[in-house]
Amino acid sequence: MGHLRRSASNHPESASRVIGKLCVGGDWACSHGDFEALGDIAVQLADFAREPDVASCVRVSDTLPDGSMPDALELPLTIPAELGPAAEVISELRDRVRAVELERAAERARTGRRVLGRHAVLAQSWRESPASREPRRNLRPRVASRSKWARIEALLRNRAFAIEYASARERWRDGVPAVFPPGTYWLQRFASVPVLET
Repeated sequence: MGHLRRSASNHPESASRVIGKLCVGGDWACSHGDFEALGDIAVQLADFAREPDVASCVRVSDTLPDGSMPDALELPLTIPAELGPAAEVISELRDRVRAVELERAAERARTGRRVLGRHAVLAQSWRESPASREPRRNLRPRVASRSKWARIEALLRNRAFAIEYASARERWRDGVPAVFPPGTYWLQRFASVPVLET
């Protein structure tokens, strides 16, 4: 596989800005199952990088002996040998991606939904966030139940645990022997506190 040497100054728009915009578009396309757009974005990234199988990466820890940062680093990307022959892995990956593409296209045709599209995604600012707010004051996963009595019972159990835990923790912190309620995990795992058996 090839190698890439590239610095941000080689491109009229900064490398981080171009890659950032493409990654935002890639995240959107991937999360919405639009693999055609994702493929287009990958092609653009490959065009930007000039070689599709190589990524350029500079980490803060990769400093020269005098403490300065290198202009560029090379990072060849290969398919791990544990996955099998590269040609077979790539072929299987392409087949799987194509199957998902066809499945998503059929779903869009059935539901009439459309995708935003590559150009609209790339035109978005990476600094934008949704204008809508997530729903608040709805069922909480910790104590969600359609049955009022099951919910009350769970709330009472949680309250009893919190009271017993706080009391045991306070005694333990003061050096007084304490047994923690069942369900205590962290202190039992890392501080070896005794926990009441159920």
